[in-house]
Amino acid sequence: MADRVSVTTRTGYGERVGNSFKKIFGGLLFVIGSIVLLARNENHFVVTKAGLNEGEKLVQDADAQQLNPELDGKLVHIQGVTPALLHHHSKIQDLELRRMI
Repeated sequence: MADRVSVTTRTGYGERVGNSFKKIFGGLLFVIGSIVLLARNENHFVVTKAGLNEGEKLVQDADAQQLNPELDGKLVHIQGVTPALLHHHSKIQDLELRRMI
């Protein structure tokens, strides 16, 4: 039969205080890191919102059936029906137009 061995260790007061300060410092690092990440996220939102507002002011409606050379190079909004062939292999309901020159 195997002998049972029991080891008892005692942690001193100074070591416990030191461990507590290490954990407090680690917690403060997490708080500072979360504040930095939150500020970065908020800044990204502000920049994105400003870009969307600018795009909303610049966008022009265009007829999907006619090509208007005056709108070349401008931000346009068109609306129309796409053939079923474009949605055949796509699981999303979006259409991306690419201009090959």
